[in-house]
Amino acid sequence: MQNQAYWEGSQYLMEVEIDPASDPEAPRYRYTEAAQKAQKDKWQRLMNNRKPRKNIPPSLLASSGNHVPYLLYGWPFEKDHMVLYAKRHDLVYTTTEYNRASFGGIEKFHFSQLTDEDMKDDDSMSTYRLIAAMMVILQLIKATGLNIEMGRPFTFEYDSMLVLWSNHTFEKHTAMLASVEHFEKKKAIIDAAMNEGNTGKKVEPRWWWSWDENEVVRR
Repeated sequence: MQNQAYWEGSQYLMEVEIDPASDPEAPRYRYTEAAQKAQKDKWQRLMNNRKPRKNIPPSLLASSGNHVPYLLYGWPFEKDHMVLYAKRHDLVYTTTEYNRASFGGIEKFHFSQLTDEDMKDDDSMSTYRLIAAMMVILQLIKATGLNIEMGRPFTFEYDSMLVLWSNHTFEKHTAMLASVEHFEKKKAIIDAAMNEGNTGKKVEPRWWWSWDENEVVRR
């Protein structure tokens, strides 16, 4: 019996062929065009069945005793959102002895100095994105006192998300909130940061399937 995790309809997802551009003496393999299309179709089908929710029922909390998917509550964001936020607010990163050379030997890196050309350098941007996200999260934690972490929502639309809690930690964190009104004021601070500079639709906190913690997304 075939493992359905590796199939989408009648198409085997792991089907490969020799890359014609590779050296015949040391050939490389690549997924066939049909396999690549089926992989994308499967991911999209799963995502369509696992859309974000504004609220979840108690049955989806881990404390319910049910076998529940791993859900994250927070704001999704596109890959350059944190860098652009850091640039607008002139956040300054203090380099370390371990990475100072990669920053040209400077001790203080000002995000406001990033140029459009700098942002076209994918290798450097991967570093800037991580650092900017770390700095913005620390800034928001200081401003709100809330527990904020990074997560990866199950979608092609966004790259990452700021997470307040999961369905495994929801009751622990909400039990420590002083009041709903107080929490809403803190949430508004994060909401403003996550929508600053946003020219598209408003980003709102939602319950998302986690891309990283769910075995079920591969089925």
